[in-house]
Amino acid sequence: MKTWKESLQQADRERTLARAKSALGHGTKYVLGKGGRTPVDPMERESDCSGFVAWAIGIPREIPPGSGRWLQTTTYWEGGGNVGSGLFNETDRAGCEPGDLYVYPDVGRKQGHMGIISKVQSGQPVKVIHCSKGNDNRYDDAICETDPDVFARHPKSRIMKVDYMAMRALFDIPEQDSKAVEIPAPSAALKHPLFAEDATLQLVATGDLVLAPTGHIVDGCGPIQEGLNRLAEYSRAYYVELGENRRYRGYYGPKTKKALMIFQRDMGLPITGNTDSDTLLELDAILMSLDKSSEFNSETVQHTIDSPLPASF
Repeated sequence: MKTWKESLQQADRERTLARAKSALGHGTKYVLGKGGRTPVDPMERESDCSGFVAWAIGIPREIPPGSGRWLQTTTYWEGGGNVGSGLFNETDRAGCEPGDLYVYPDVGRKQGHMGIISKVQSGQPVKVIHCSKGNDNRYDDAICETDPDVFARHPKSRIMKVDYMAMRALFDIPEQDSKAVEIPAPSAALKHPLFAEDATLQLVATGDLVLAPTGHIVDGCGPIQEGLNRLAEYSRAYYVELGENRRYRGYYGPKTKKALMIFQRDMGLPITGNTDSDTLLELDAILMSLDKSSEFNSETVQHTIDSPLPASF
């Protein structure tokens, strides 16, 4: 598992947007002061707007941890505040891009708000992913992609670009040397067609994200279930029931967790039920082998659907 500094070393605008999109549909609850403390872990089930944005960028909201310096809404709006100046820089609407931040500060006793621009049209932001109490009340999910009206109406709203290089410099994190370090593209890490084009699974493959059971729809879970069900043709223990017309596809619940735990056990991986990089890459490799041959190595997996989990589980 990466540290927050390793995560920050690879942070950029495109990755921020991909992480933000991966948090949609999890049934997150809005709780002020929650979220964004451990960016290398899955998105927390409780978060506020600035915690969500910190997590999407891939940094802790208290940075560095234990410093007492917090990335709050006003901190972003100010450009970095007591964390460090120049970390976030205002741009005009014509210069905004998906992955930029839309933010207004605390005013009096009213909380500020912020989100991540997800779609730009004719030089204007038209969609924003944000975590809010209003989303929670209206959609039963605090993190939603909506129109930007709540930001456009506020007189102090700013569009801010994250200066990732300045942030790395502040914490003495070296820039990746593309000539000295060969970093495979996420799409190159995954070979099987089920996984290779999924943006969320690309983040998992490179260790930037871990998917965990939530009981809700989780981006990237659907292809994992399909992959497990492909293996279930050889060992029913991996089968995940998706219901009539696959209505439960993408729901990361106990059935998917159990199938993954059995897969992890058989592959000699830590038995967590989470989808981490090692688990995904192992599943990807086996599915590729199946595509190349109609035979499956029966010595690799030697159990049936009735195989019990170890007593500790």
